[in-house]
Amino acid sequence: MGASGLATALVAFSSGLIQGPGPRTGTTQTLGLTIGVVGIGLILVRPALPVRAATEAARVRRAITLSAIAALAGVPVLALLAVHRSAAADLDWYFNSFLDKRFVLAGYWLFVGCAVVLFPCLLRGIEALGEGRAGKGPEDEAPQTLASPDPLRARGLRVAGAALLACLFYGPPWHVAELPLALDFHETLHLGGLQVIHQGGVPFTEGRSMYGPATQWLISTWMEQTSFSIAGLRQAFAAMNLAAALIVFSTMAWLLPTRYLLVALPFAVSFSPFALWWFGTGELRSFFGWANSLRYVGSFLLLACLPALVLRMRTGRPHRLRLLGLGFVLGLGCLIGPENLAAAVLGGGMFLALVWATRTLELDALVGLVALVVAGAVAAVAPVLLAYLLMGQLGEFMRSLFESGGLIAAGWANHPWRSLLGPRWAVAYYASPFVFAGLALLALRAPKATGLRLARRPLDRDALLLAAAASICLASFSASLTRSDEWHLMGPLIGLPLLAACAARHIPRTIAGGPSARAAAGALVVAVLLIVYPTDLVRTIPELAGSLARPWVGAPPTSILRTGIPGHPRVPIRPMKPVAPRPTSPSHARLGFAHRGEADCCETFLRRLRPSFADLLRDADWFRTNVGERPIVIAPIQNVNGYLYFLADLVPGTSHTQPLMTLPNSALRERWYEELDLESTECVLGLGRRKKEEVVERFRAVHADATATVFESSIGKLVLWCRP
Repeated sequence: MGASGLATALVAFSSGLIQGPGPRTGTTQTLGLTIGVVGIGLILVRPALPVRAATEAARVRRAITLSAIAALAGVPVLALLAVHRSAAADLDWYFNSFLDKRFVLAGYWLFVGCAVVLFPCLLRGIEALGEGRAGKGPEDEAPQTLASPDPLRARGLRVAGAALLACLFYGPPWHVAELPLALDFHETLHLGGLQVIHQGGVPFTEGRSMYGPATQWLISTWMEQTSFSIAGLRQAFAAMNLAAALIVFSTMAWLLPTRYLLVALPFAVSFSPFALWWFGTGELRSFFGWANSLRYVGSFLLLACLPALVLRMRTGRPHRLRLLGLGFVLGLGCLIGPENLAAAVLGGGMFLALVWATRTLELDALVGLVALVVAGAVAAVAPVLLAYLLMGQLGEFMRSLFESGGLIAAGWANHPWRSLLGPRWAVAYYASPFVFAGLALLALRAPKATGLRLARRPLDRDALLLAAAASICLASFSASLTRSDEWHLMGPLIGLPLLAACAARHIPRTIAGGPSARAAAGALVVAVLLIVYPTDLVRTIPELAGSLARPWVGAPPTSILRTGIPGHPRVPIRPMKPVAPRPTSPSHARLGFAHRGEADCCETFLRRLRPSFADLLRDADWFRTNVGERPIVIAPIQNVNGYLYFLADLVPGTSHTQPLMTLPNSALRERWYEELDLESTECVLGLGRRKKEEVVERFRAVHADATATVFESSIGKLVLWCRP
């Protein structure tokens, strides 16, 4: 572990020197310094690890040495990724250029793989070779559980209470239509594709999206059944968040006793994907267009439920139907978001490696377990793939899945890193992986052993759940390594509430192991506090208690708890009368809420121009009048295409309605230019600048008789080219 940390630090520093510092590349040296200091500390502490016998010390040292050698063997790969420029190096995404962070992801998984997976597996192999036994030994008795599962009635009551709490925090009425929030450019990633589907196009292939196909289908279905407007889009995101909260809260209530559930719930509300949702002045607010907790629920549910099923398989009574059902849910989650697939494969692999390393299950049983889960996932995904195959669009479906999403998963991102001494959440960002890895290794301790001796017998129910929770966090956290803001840090931490509760249940058992165990447990507690302190969790409980004590006159009883989420002012929810939007034009109806005409429409795009709602709707009305039902292709315009297609109710002539986002590099865009059906396209919209626009040039080459109409819009001069 220490050698891996030093190697990763060396690569971070060398890559910064080779690529050159700049305002958009961030401070990789800060990350390298942090990992290097921890690596040196691990190297210095290792000889002081208490062991019970010389033979055990030799085995542990040998396993550590081999793990360190494996880590050092991966350093050339990290160096290659740090200096190599691939064909995707010309990535360009709205106001930030893409940054190559592939070596960071590789270094992270090298550290995790050597410390959490390879080390315990090597320890088991060394023991088997040294003692000449591969089967049961004197310490391989069946795992013991500290407490038997609660009665079904008690679990049912906890689940009902947790579900009610989820509805209280995130359930309707959302009053989204009464809140004229500024439009966020993340919403434009959905609006163009939804417009295509609204006009009869096939989801995900004829209306592209950066997110999963099931996400687009759920949003489209919700909007068609309620309100096909931006308010309907926001309500669809609120409904998906409520569904995710119900699943996560209910799962934790089923698995955890009441006292530990009370530890998990504050973390779930304050430091997880659910912290991106809050009520303020009576309306639900969020990171609309991006915050979707369902992207992580499938992997969370799989790993949270696996420990109990692993123990059942050990007793020879496997729940095959439950494993198939978990796989089916995971398959649905993979269709909602690829994050579910990545976290399930990586986190599940780590967890099952620990299960094998501790002799909880042997290899043949693990293969059977994985086969059942995979079969369930295939049963969920196969009908979707078959449907696209019958429509002749399976190839386009697979391309849409992996074009931009595959590049991001490989380590390309458009956010620079920030300094460790910058925002207050940076400590949590850099400390999280080490805490997760430490808690995963803590689960390997024998429950009643002294010191830090590693378990050589099957893990019990509590240790399995702790290992599963740590695996969820370790696997999901990698998604935030290439980003640089607290939103992307909180998003993948859906397993942190369960991990906190499991640690609270497991650490007291460790403290009873002796002075060294108490020191290790204390260090982990301090590390967890370092993660929690920069967040708003330490301010949530006092403020919530204060709000319960205040006599809000005229406020509904449930509004006291629904006045906000950390970081936002607590104000009472005032009883509000429904405000029906009064559409003054067709484009106004697409908003779904009554706006203040002079208010800025767009919070995170076009900041310098700052158009108002009235200006934006006037632009949309002009395009609706001058384009009508004719197919149109809008040339790549920064964060604008989706809004124009949607608000003006246009007929998109392309599946890539926001090409700057779904086609982030020149190779993909060149292929898009070649595949554009400009023969049937009747209009093209460009910026009207002197800079050459490829779409406009190709359209004019096909239709030499096209005429131009100049329009002074709220975002500058636009030129509409239409054939007669």
